Amino acid sequence: VEGWTFGEGFYFAFITLSTIGFGDYVVGTDPDKEYISLYRSLAGVWIIFALAWLALILNTGARILENVVVLTHPGFKR
Repeated sequence: VEGWTFGEGFYFAFITLSTIGFGDYVVGTDPDKEYISLYRSLAGVWIIFALAWLALILNTGARILENVVVLTHPGFKR
C-alpha cells in the first residue's frame, strides 16, 4: 500500500518497534494517496501489538539468560 521496498519496510518496522521513531517513514502520509481511516487505525493497532510482542520476546530472552547464569553459577542468587 505504501509503495516501499522491502528494505524500506524493514527499516520502518525496526525503527518503529525499537521506539526510536525518526519520522522519516510514516504510514499513511503520502500526499498523492487518499488513505481510509481504517488503514491508519489498523497500522496503529499493529504497532501497539508488535511492541508488546517485542517486549515479550526480550523478556523471555532475559529470563532464559538469568536461568542459565543461576544454573552455571551455583552461588548466584536471583
